[in-house]
Amino acid sequence: MGLGTLVSDFKKDAEAVKNFIVKIAGDAPAVVAAVTKDEAAIVPVLEAFLPKSSTAISLGNTLLDAVAQAVEDAGPAAGSSGLFVPLDQTVVSDVRAVIAAAKAAAAKA
Repeated sequence: MGLGTLVSDFKKDAEAVKNFIVKIAGDAPAVVAAVTKDEAAIVPVLEAFLPKSSTAISLGNTLLDAVAQAVEDAGPAAGSSGLFVPLDQTVVSDVRAVIAAAKAAAAKA
């Protein structure tokens, strides 16, 4: 196999990977819409097996939003000397509830 054939094969494979990624990216909005539409049906099932799981998921989103906002607000200084992320009482209560549920589940296991 010559170098030209190797380069040609590599280009074909790279094009196939690119096309696959473009196809997946194009389907992403439909997948998100389907999951969002079915969320109301999925949450009770999830809660039956993992109590407080919907609280944990919501809490994860809230914490990620808070951290992302703190990083954006801090700008370039965000990584240099630590970061302060304020949490309101509701978030702290949710964290405590998730911790208690996790400990209870671990005790049953």
